[in-house]
Amino acid sequence: VVVAVVIVAFCHRSSAVFSRNTSTPIGTNDLQGQVIRASTEFSTIYEYDPHTDGSHNGRFAIECFTNWKYLSVSVMASHSLGDDIKTFYICPNTIMTVNVPIEIPSDDFKFGCGFGPNSGPGKNCIITGGWAHFKIIGSSKNVVFRDLAFTESRIASIVAAGEKDASVEFINCAWSSNDGKAAILIYNEAKGVPVTENVKIPDLVESRERSMAVRCDGCIFAKNQQHEDGTILSLGGEISFERTLFVGNVVNVGLIYSKY
Repeated sequence: VVVAVVIVAFCHRSSAVFSRNTSTPIGTNDLQGQVIRASTEFSTIYEYDPHTDGSHNGRFAIECFTNWKYLSVSVMASHSLGDDIKTFYICPNTIMTVNVPIEIPSDDFKFGCGFGPNSGPGKNCIITGGWAHFKIIGSSKNVVFRDLAFTESRIASIVAAGEKDASVEFINCAWSSNDGKAAILIYNEAKGVPVTENVKIPDLVESRERSMAVRCDGCIFAKNQQHEDGTILSLGGEISFERTLFVGNVVNVGLIYSKY
């Protein structure tokens, strides 16, 4: 079934934390030794000091990300170190290729395209590949994605796997050419079963509590192919839309399919 639907209403700076050029996994102690925080007029910048003698010569910072690994490490570092910097920008005209999804484990993480005058729609921040792009877990609230494009995920671009009090909002985002189970899958895995790369929808038993809330504002879902259920698959969750367009999606059951 190919369906086109318009839903009008329904229901600064940041940078990377780098690991040293070594095969040793980066850990919390290593992060604490490498991250130097400096205030600016607009926000806080993460800086990497490649020297270990305390001289800080050659210190540098970046304002946005072009590499998925560095973005992933920075998100992990922010959570592990209890950092108050939770806003991350992808550089304009960047295609980020996903190897493993980034998990969002706590409140107030924000992701956007560009920064300052270089931010906003049309800046071509594309996230592509992988079995999923982002996975929201636990009771993470006030998570926001803005002006990003999500393509070619194999299972679900967004796995909204948080608990009943968790929430995420997508503003001016686009999903296209995603295959698999859904573009957005909502399911409370903490009160059910884990959502992994090998997940089968019939195995996602009804969770013991409601799932999280997802909101889309000014978004578009185009030419996604979900041959099992729907473009949006909500298993016990809450989904709402404002000014959102569905066009040319191939689905088996319905664009927005809700169970439980």
